[in-house]
Amino acid sequence: MSAPPVDRSSLAMRLGLGVLGVLAIVYGGVRILTDAKDTKPWALARWLIGSLLVHDVLIAPVVIGLGWLLNRLVPGRVRGYLQATLICAGLVSAVGLWLIYRQGKYGARSLALLQQNYLANLVILLAIIALAGVACYTIAALRTRRTKTRSPADQ
Repeated sequence: MSAPPVDRSSLAMRLGLGVLGVLAIVYGGVRILTDAKDTKPWALARWLIGSLLVHDVLIAPVVIGLGWLLNRLVPGRVRGYLQATLICAGLVSAVGLWLIYRQGKYGARSLALLQQNYLANLVILLAIIALAGVACYTIAALRTRRTKTRSPADQ
């Protein structure tokens, strides 16, 4: 069985975007190396390797485990909203926990940054994300219930 034909304009677009992406990566690499005193390439390399290890050893297994649990324990309709809420909370926590960890360890250029209560801000933001997830699910459930209770003539 042969592969379906590829549209030439789509192929050209993909190739063009690929070339642009490679050029952007090369430009970034050159800038990192030419501005080495500001960019500290070895520290950057250690950070990139460390973040890759943290992702592969810690974050990915936790996400896979939570996804498996959600699939087994949560009904299908709720699952999508819960997954979206957990993804948003995870992204915000990844930044917030790092700020909490670093607080007070390094000098900040702005005094306002030092006076932030990062833990309280993270908790408030996670509560807002949870409320938004509940609100989205509630709106979807009400819409579904509303369309099911209508007579076919009203739809």
